[in-house]
Amino acid sequence: MYLENHERIADTGTIPTKETRMLHPKPKIQKQRIHMMRSEKVTPDQKLQAVKEVLERKSSLRRVAHQYGLHHSSVEKWVTLYQTFGAEAFYRTRNSHYSEEVRQKAVKKYLTTGASLQDICREFQLRSISQVQKWVEDEGKQKSCRPDRLIS
Repeated sequence: MYLENHERIADTGTIPTKETRMLHPKPKIQKQRIHMMRSEKVTPDQKLQAVKEVLERKSSLRRVAHQYGLHHSSVEKWVTLYQTFGAEAFYRTRNSHYSEEVRQKAVKKYLTTGASLQDICREFQLRSISQVQKWVEDEGKQKSCRPDRLIS
């Protein structure tokens, strides 16, 4: 009985007038928007508890993320950090610095083997996928600027 885009009432098959539109308005569906904003920073203890819930299969990754008002990729990153560095991963307070040798090996392995960024991070105990991405980009820029690589 409700009006659709073609403005036709199903029961009668007639084209509705202004009066029939008022008698049979199209229902308004309100969409609920859930804004998942966390109000405060997640503590290292909370991260550790969340990871343990996921790994012990007490809760799904997405459910834990929802509990903390985060995207599931954040919790996924916590799990990876925990698997690589253990509980210490959440209690570090300083930035990590890597040697040029580690950087070169990681970039070479990524470019030659087709391993995923996450696999490279695990193997070389790197904390951030974005760090490896930056190293790969930098390597590409250096190669394109070298005189022996220029095309005449």
